Amino acid sequence: MARPKESGVYKFLHSRHLDGILREGTLKLGSLSHYRGLESKKQWIADELEGRVRLDAGGMVVTESDNKLDPMLPPSLAGRHVHVESGGQVIYAPGATITVQHPEVYIFSACKGELRELIDAMCRDAMEPYDACISIQDVRHLAHRLLYRGRVPELGNVRMSDLFKTFDCSDVAYDVLSRRPEMGRAPEATPFLKDVRFADQHEVRIVFWPRESIDRSTFLVRIPRPDQLFEEVFRRNPIVARL
Repeated sequence: MARPKESGVYKFLHSRHLDGILREGTLKLGSLSHYRGLESKKQWIADELEGRVRLDAGGMVVTESDNKLDPMLPPSLAGRHVHVESGGQVIYAPGATITVQHPEVYIFSACKGELRELIDAMCRDAMEPYDACISIQDVRHLAHRLLYRGRVPELGNVRMSDLFKTFDCSDVAYDVLSRRPEMGRAPEATPFLKDVRFADQHEVRIVFWPRESIDRSTFLVRIPRPDQLFEEVFRRNPIVARL
């Protein structure tokens, strides 16, 4: 096994899934709604705000001359959310929230950064530790391979390019996504934004935009020649991986 470089792109997973990627080229994609649905009391991978920004409007009174909600809205919605005619008002009940949500997309996630730090976040300090890791040689090459060479066995071996129109790759940015009025304008809700509590995961994502609605929240994609894209870093025992 070659020694991987310290800084790079890594996929952490459970050992039982390792050979499915390395030998068969089988990877799992999940939708934004899938990851929202994995919410638990102590979130780790799951995120109830996946692809969302939540605004606390509880008790707020909006009038034509005094719109306290507008300075909270993401830039694309500023001045568009609510229109109050002269003499009218909109009253939000105590505890009311407004959720801005990105349209459904599908995601493949990895981590980008220093390997030692990522092992701490994903294997040693994690709520449900992973015990295996692969390195990804070129994440954009992987995205291209998934879209243009990938097939979905669960959907009659359909081509990914028949299901999805395009992809994008980017590092994930981190911000506070549950916003109070004093925090000012919220960021846009995008699939490349997560709450600050996940920042130590240093996520990088491939996001696929579907051509039309897909009746599955997760599915497996099989690509050819996985040896061109992946290399095993460790399996079963990250504590002894002296990297």
